[in-house]
Amino acid sequence: MFRRCYSLLLNGIFYSRQPEFAKKLCQLIPAQCPFARDINFWGRIVLKIPPLCKLNPFYYEIISLVFRSLTF
Repeated sequence: MFRRCYSLLLNGIFYSRQPEFAKKLCQLIPAQCPFARDINFWGRIVLKIPPLCKLNPFYYEIISLVFRSLTF
């Protein structure tokens, strides 16, 4: 229920049909997941943290919002 409520909220954002707003959304939301990190110690990778974006329940809604703004 919680996810469905926010999904409807995110889907309703883009229906304003303003090109400037679509351009700002494309600039604001990154195209890749920015959370993947490599922790180095003296030039060697000690720890590799994978991107956790796909575990986020809003990942697909945000990506679909970016896709709709790119195709606008």
